[in-house]
Amino acid sequence: MIEEKSYLRELGGAPKAKEKTVDLIKSSKVLRKRYGRVYVNIGDPIQMKAYLSAQRETFEEMTLEERQSLYRKIGYEIVLEISKVSVVTPFALISAGLLSHDRRGCLWMI
Repeated sequence: MIEEKSYLRELGGAPKAKEKTVDLIKSSKVLRKRYGRVYVNIGDPIQMKAYLSAQRETFEEMTLEERQSLYRKIGYEIVLEISKVSVVTPFALISAGLLSHDRRGCLWMI
């Protein structure tokens, strides 16, 4: 983490220092270093108005149980769309493999 020291001070209760443009210029040396990769993928937006109008009943006519089912369905669709645009990195792949083991993690190697 680039601002690790200031982050730890803030966690300890110190007030957050105001950021200034001059600080960005001074930190240009830090910003030139390679810290890894960042992936940004943006999927298609979900149009809630169209989504709700495609339902059998209007939102106001739905019972509490039907609304909760709708929220769950929307949540699953959002997670599906996120997984469609997610990048699988080697670290994530190995982590998923270790966590899917029946003993959950690396403790079995000890």
